Amino acid sequence: MPGFLHLLTAVWAFGAAVSAATVPRPDSIAAAAGASNSTGIELHLIDVAGLEFAGIDHENSDAKHSRAAAPLFRVDSAPDGATHRYYAPSDSANSVYVGSVTCETSWASPTYSEIDYVVWKVSKQRKRTCHQDNPGGSKCTLLQRYHGGELSICGDPTYGLPCATMAWAGAEIKKQCGNDAMQRAGGYFDFGIRHIRTVIH
Repeated sequence: MPGFLHLLTAVWAFGAAVSAATVPRPDSIAAAAGASNSTGIELHLIDVAGLEFAGIDHENSDAKHSRAAAPLFRVDSAPDGATHRYYAPSDSANSVYVGSVTCETSWASPTYSEIDYVVWKVSKQRKRTCHQDNPGGSKCTLLQRYHGGELSICGDPTYGLPCATMAWAGAEIKKQCGNDAMQRAGGYFDFGIRHIRTVIH
């Protein structure tokens, strides 16, 4: 158990931008087992290279509740603008693949204000870790809903990410997939392991 607590401490450790001194992992993402939920099912926390930050609301001036700034990335976008691949750190030849955003914006997508609200709510989750616990059908677990907007985690059951990472990925979907004329965005951030995705829909 102390080893698991040490892992959680490391995942949520404060850090400003990812520095070039970061040692790249052989794989960009690793899964660690250990925690269990109330049903006794073992849960798996996914540790994403380059995402060692505590949250996305780093403008809070209260030192007790302040959060570190999100790390910087190199983003390679497809010519059609529908796919965006993330690498960290942004200024290193040894950067590792973190994941990709795929855009699916339409008039059925949530509005900017709906996305802002669900991202904010997920960033404030008390439980800190957001797991996918739906074994059937869509294999998605709804994390937050506001009017016509939803933020979900999809992928293999029992796997999850820090809620701060889920919120950050939701904000990146809005940033990369937003259609200013429509004031809407939709799509998903695929972390490349266990089919885990942050979905704005």
